[in-house]
Parts: sequence; C-alpha cells; structure tokens
Amino acid sequence: MGIYVDLVPEKRLTLREQALIRLYYGFEALKFFTEGQIFSPKSVEIWLWAPSKALDGVLKETLHVDNVFKTYEDLRDRFEKKYPLEDIVPSIIRVNGTWDFDDFMLAGFFSVNNSYVWRRSYFDIEIDAYGKGTYEDVVNALWEKADVEAVITAFVTALERSGKLQPAKPGAIYFSIGVPTDENLSDILAMHVPSRRALISFLYSALCRTEDPWISTRVAPIKSRFFVNSIADQEIVQKRLEMALQEAAVIEKKGASVTYIAKEPGSFSKMFEKFTETVFKPALRDLPEAETLRNYIQRGLTGTTQLF
Repeated sequence: MGIYVDLVPEKRLTLREQALIRLYYGFEALKFFTEGQIFSPKSVEIWLWAPSKALDGVLKETLHVDNVFKTYEDLRDRFEKKYPLEDIVPSIIRVNGTWDFDDFMLAGFFSVNNSYVWRRSYFDIEIDAYGKGTYEDVVNALWEKADVEAVITAFVTALERSGKLQPAKPGAIYFSIGVPTDENLSDILAMHVPSRRALISFLYSALCRTEDPWISTRVAPIKSRFFVNSIADQEIVQKRLEMALQEAAVIEKKGASVTYIAKEPGSFSKMFEKFTETVFKPALRDLPEAETLRNYIQRGLTGTTQLF
C-alpha cells in the first residue's frame, strides 16, 4: 500500500468543513512530492461512494491538472460553494499521476477520502502507487531510496508546519506495505505520532488483539486510556521502550512529536514483542483475571438481595 494520514479535529467541524480540511492536507501532501519532483499529477477524478465503477462508484467530474495550486483552488471552490452536501459526504478525490524514482517510474495517486466507508479503511488521506514488477507500492519503492529517512522526516515536518493554523492536525502518519492496522505491525515501516504515549497506546491496542489467553483475560476489563496513562510516564517504561526500539532497529526522531522509522522489515513487530515481554506482561501480571472480576461483581449483586 502506501502513506496514510489520519487527521484529528481540534474543534467541532461541519461535514463541509471536514471535507475542506481533508482537501487542504491532501494537496499539501501532493505539493510536497511535486515540488520534490517525485510525483507528477495528470488529472483529478471526483468519485462518489468508491473510486471506480467496478466498486459501484460514480464518477462525478474529471479535471486536468496544469497547475497544482490552481487545481486546489478550483476544487476548494467546488467543495465550498458549488457541490451539495449529499455529493460531498460520499466523495473521494483521486489525483492521478506518475511517481519518478530516478531508475524507474510508477503510476500512482493521492486520495482524499470523505466517504466514511472508504475513510474507515484507508484513512483521511491515502498516497500510493500501482504495483509493477518488484515494487508493490509507493512505500516499497521509497525504501529503495538512499535518502528515505530524510524524505520521511521532511514530509512529516512539511505537513505539521502547514497545519499550524488549521482546525485539525495529523494525528498519525503511517508508511506501510499493507493498510496499517494494529493487527499486523510487520507491514509498518514508519509511523509518526504526537508522542511516545501515542505509540504505547497503539502497541496496547495491538496487545488487546492478541490470541494469548494469559494476556487477553487481563486486558479485557481495563480501559486502554487508564492503563496507558498508568504506565506511560514511568521512567522504567521509558527506558524499556528505548531498549525495545534499539534491539528492533527502529529509529526514533523526537521533537514536538515523534517519528519512528524501521531499519528493516519486521522491525515494528520485533519492537512490539520486546515491549510486550518487558512492559505489558509484567504490568499485567498481578492484575485479577476477567473471571475473577465477574465473581466479585456477582458476589456484590448477591449481597444486595436483602434490599428488595
């Protein structure tokens, strides 16, 4: 797959405002890669429901791209003043073009996803290439570049700077071979989050999906936020996270937010396994199991029978 941007609003936004902010970030991402001469946009397709007829999508309009800035202004005008809300809510804006990786080229796209169904699977912004030969997607191709670490850092910085005055911010940015999920961390090659706490929360979500009954019986009764808040700032947890990152070959770039970059495939899975063994399991070891808590609840209910 590719690059995925998950946006988090800082205040309540109307559906039209949400679409406009996604459009803004989608074109900020597009400008980064076009100005770096890595991507050349050719056309914009505005789809409803899904981005192809094969998936029962409806093509509303097609625009030719001569100038990225003018195209953005044209689209913003349409979404701000011309399109009815019933066309905005299920819309998917697909910018088609070509990736240029010096030694080879790939057809690809930037997708701004307003459709809830599409956004739930592919996030607010999706950036990708169509597979060709040994290169399955844009991330697979990017990792062949010697300066991939610099490209990732610059891209994240550009998006954050462009969003300083916006009513929504990038909550997470994923670089992933498959669609990024907490079920398969081996696909993730880089991840940008607001803080280390956000990384720990993501890893805890992965833990909650584990099939290991020893873990799941203790995780089930605990709210994620409570558990993460209880451990995230402890010095021993921070040190063990640093150790897990080092042993799994994951680079950490800290600033106002944090970017994690895998040096090799599977680094995020290794980091998760190490963190689980050194932090999650010890932290959960002495907690009562779900069945024990159910017994406490039942005992409490039985003790109230005299009130009726």
